Amino acid sequence: MLRALVGARRATQVLGALGGAGALAPTTPGPYLNYLAVHPAHQSRGRGGELLDHGIGALRDVTGTPWLGTTDPRNLPFYERHGFSTAGTHVLGDDGPVLTVLHG
Repeated sequence: MLRALVGARRATQVLGALGGAGALAPTTPGPYLNYLAVHPAHQSRGRGGELLDHGIGALRDVTGTPWLGTTDPRNLPFYERHGFSTAGTHVLGDDGPVLTVLHG
């Protein structure tokens, strides 16, 4: 029972923290890139860029600005090389990481 209460409390904290980042959404929100990952054995070979370009290309007819968030600052140069720009940052909770929101 205690585990369920702690889990529910943490879920509420996480959702509240993420909700605070909503102010950084584009004026005309469009598709949100939730996850993009490349297996470490295949990184630094252009695979992530291929995936990103393909995904964004498939959304060409969708209105709005594509956007995403990342808590890993090492990802920022990658997204910037693919046309995304930083819209702002938001700290996720009192002790959480910094979420950087980017618009495409």
